[in-house]
Amino acid sequence: MTSTTQALLDLLGQAREADLLSRIEWRDPIAAFGTEAVQAIRPWLADPATASFAVRVIERAAAKNASAKELAIEALRAVHGGLFAEPARRDAADALGRLGSRSRPDQKPRVRARPSPADPIPALIRGYLYTRRELRSASLLGNLYSGISYPAV
Repeated sequence: MTSTTQALLDLLGQAREADLLSRIEWRDPIAAFGTEAVQAIRPWLADPATASFAVRVIERAAAKNASAKELAIEALRAVHGGLFAEPARRDAADALGRLGSRSRPDQKPRVRARPSPADPIPALIRGYLYTRRELRSASLLGNLYSGISYPAV
């Protein structure tokens, strides 16, 4: 592991431990790593507690580093068009607008690829929407065609 990678990991660790009000202080130091920062912080987008911070780091990395812009836009479009928590999607849409890469207004949000019925859902993720068929294939749901469904927990 290079010293640059270790420095980025240290900054990410400090940002994760920081309280919500002071976490923003870590945005610029992390974003300075450009494409490495975008790749390292991208998993934070799936966690509602860190998604907004991750969007801001990715946006700043794209604004300050031309080589990171394409990767950043790709990451933000995945959030904007994906099935993430609503605040993260709004933040990503705003960031895309500031970066000059808006989605077409008539474009529907991308839906993640549906697993085949043989592929079980490994774990439910907050903010994702699942079809009854997906839940049923993972043995988490009763009747496929009637009214309200309750988990088998």
